[in-house]
Formats: sequence, C-alpha cells, structure tokens
Amino acid sequence: MSRPIPPVINGFPRIDWHRAIFRFPPEPIPAVAVGAGIGSSLGSGRPIKNAAWDRYATELGAAGFTPATFTLLRQSTQERASQIAAERPDLVTERVGEGRPFHRAYRFHPAAWPRWLELVENGVTAKAAVDQMAG
Repeated sequence: MSRPIPPVINGFPRIDWHRAIFRFPPEPIPAVAVGAGIGSSLGSGRPIKNAAWDRYATELGAAGFTPATFTLLRQSTQERASQIAAERPDLVTERVGEGRPFHRAYRFHPAAWPRWLELVENGVTAKAAVDQMAG
C-alpha cells in the first residue's frame, strides 16, 4: 500500500515546489530522456512521484523558504555554486553525476540559509545577501 501524495507541501502547491527543484535539482538528473519526461510532466501541471524532492521541499519550507525564494536563492548563486560548495560545504554540497563528470548539481542545505532570507526580506539584494553569507 503506497502513501498518498500530498498536493500541498508547507502551504504551497507541490507542483510549484517540483518546478523549482527541477530547475535547480539537489542531485544530478540521470539522463536527458528522464529530464525531458520530468519537464513534460511538470509543464503539463502534473507533479512527479519523487519522495526525495518532497522531502527536500519539506526541508526548504521548514527553513522558511517558498518555491519563489528558493528559486531566487539559486538564481543568485548560479555563477558561484561550485565555489561556495568548495569553500562553504556547510552551505552547499556539490554532487557529480555517476559516470558523467560534467553533470553537476548543488544541494543547498536549507537550515544554513535563514540569515539569507532575513537579509533579503530586509531589502538586501539576493546576490549581496549571498556575498554576506558565503564571503
């Protein structure tokens, strides 16, 4: 017997979390075909059955993130994710796809970023808040 899939995670539609996480996955997506299938599902408004993404969304929400603020964080760190992972593994962990060294993903540790949220909520730009957090 499988557990029902929650339509809402931390007060936000599951589909919104999945779209944000698909855009910035915490683990490499294994193949182009898999990624295309996920993208097609999400584009049609159907969340995918992925317990790991649901757990990550729950973790993000518990730390105060919404799908929009998670996306903003990831957009503001896109150019520096590898550097932040190397210098501050408490904030970000780099994941390399098995057999595909060019395929990387970055798992941001939500519990380490509340200060970033606070800075942004107080008017600091997203990138400036990253600079304060990551140095």
